[in-house]
Amino acid sequence: MRALVGAVLAVAAIGLGPLGSSPRVVRAAVSTPTSSGAVGMARSSSGGYWVATTYGDVIALGGAPDLGHTGALNQPIVGIASTWTGNGYWLVASDGGVFPFGDAGGYGSLGAIRLNQPVVGMAAAPGGGYWLVASDGGVFPFGPGAGGYGSTGGIRLNQPVVGMAATSTGGGYWLVARDGGIFPFGNAGGFGSTGGSTIASDAFSPASTGAVDVVSIVRAAAARHGVSGDYMLKIMYCESGGRINAVNPSGPYVGLFQFLASTFHANGGTDLYDPYQQAEVTATMLSHGQAHQWSCA
Repeated sequence: MRALVGAVLAVAAIGLGPLGSSPRVVRAAVSTPTSSGAVGMARSSSGGYWVATTYGDVIALGGAPDLGHTGALNQPIVGIASTWTGNGYWLVASDGGVFPFGDAGGYGSLGAIRLNQPVVGMAAAPGGGYWLVASDGGVFPFGPGAGGYGSTGGIRLNQPVVGMAATSTGGGYWLVARDGGIFPFGNAGGFGSTGGSTIASDAFSPASTGAVDVVSIVRAAAARHGVSGDYMLKIMYCESGGRINAVNPSGPYVGLFQFLASTFHANGGTDLYDPYQQAEVTATMLSHGQAHQWSCA
């Protein structure tokens, strides 16, 4: 970690430090305004991983190859899952649209179907295929390896489902709700949950960005100072995952670009949580040759 600016380790493991090679931001065309930020990660067989954002951008880190990104989106991306070989991945949008890359097969999607609730995640099946899960716990299997083991679609939940994970054999899966409630299906064991516990609110949640389009903010600041927009976005996703309110208590380092208050104020900033000021101060510093202040640069 640099002395002045440090990378934050986000709850979803999306604030990512360097792995000996620079991340590559694979840009996507976006037609639907939405808050931007990382929504998930997937392993690569090459020793690295991919990080997906709501816009359908894919950031390749370590040895992970650039395999592609979405085109213009009707709805934001909400998840990513790697194939069992680790040589490809799927992106899934909230309307159930599925986008395969690398050796990921196209087994179908929900993009043309009217859903009761939005899709919030997916999991890969070992025999070829995947499951999609909606916020009401409805599970949708696609492909020969994805069995239908049940869902909570017909159950009244205390909190919405936010994700799922497959067992190592692919013979079952778990669903997890926002309150930490766990719902096992198939050969998935029940090992406990935090459904009866109080979970602190997540400072890194997508809601923390509100409706602010941080990608456009960063690109505009970069253009004003003659800095690469892609380069600034790479730093932002690595440092904070695109979360405006991200905080690393070890500094504390705060905001999109993880500033110490002293550094931020010394370079003209006044509000650490203002994404416009974070982008402006960062672009100014980069234009003055201070990229070394970020471990992610």
